[in-house]
Amino acid sequence: MVKFFKTTLAGGFFFLLPAVLMYLIFGQIFDLAISLGTPIADLLPENAFGGAETDRIVATLLLLVVCFLAGLVMKTQMGRRIETWLEKTILEPIPGYSVLQKFSQTIYAAKSSNTFQAAIVQVSDGLRTPALLVEEHSSGDYTVLFPIAPTPTLGTLQIVSRERVQKVATPMPGALEPFLNWGVGMEKLLNAARSPTEKG
Repeated sequence: MVKFFKTTLAGGFFFLLPAVLMYLIFGQIFDLAISLGTPIADLLPENAFGGAETDRIVATLLLLVVCFLAGLVMKTQMGRRIETWLEKTILEPIPGYSVLQKFSQTIYAAKSSNTFQAAIVQVSDGLRTPALLVEEHSSGDYTVLFPIAPTPTLGTLQIVSRERVQKVATPMPGALEPFLNWGVGMEKLLNAARSPTEKG
């Protein structure tokens, strides 16, 4: 009983930790942007944005500009070196960062064979579950992530035999929509599911 309590508590802690860290980090960054943007906001008319809080609007615009400039810097050779150093020394040790990074790459650009692929897994008779294939084993089995709606970056990992897996021939942005929309659009995934015996 004590072991069950400890493992459940630890599981819940590590389940929530990435989301809490992201929330705290973003909150600190946004507070800094407000501090930097307040002098600019004070120079604008009181109703410059139709009654909305001017300092928050300016802070948001400031963040967008900084992100854009950072993106330009990261396209240079020096920027890529800085990005690599930041990832290795600061970001990768953060729990959940690698998964979030891989999902971001998959959603926006990644087309390589190493990325996730959507699938439908036969859990039992009459019960199928949408999932994401992480990797294929030499035995033919799969490491499968079962995401939690509406946050597909969180979920559980299981090893599933090939005969229970139906790959879905849908690009990742479309495959993630049902998870993000509480199941709406799942029929499209089912229609795109291929036979478990198909390779690819």
